[in-house]
Amino acid sequence: MYYAENPDAAHDVHELRVELLGQKMIFLTDAGVFSKK
Repeated sequence: MYYAENPDAAHDVHELRVELLGQKMIFLTDAGVFSKK
């Protein structure tokens, strides 16, 4: 199923580090996050 009202996905945290216009940023995403990529 594409969407579940009560998701029970296990955590699967990923960290994305980027530098944009001289600013360092860190983004975190996890399993069950809508459109995480």
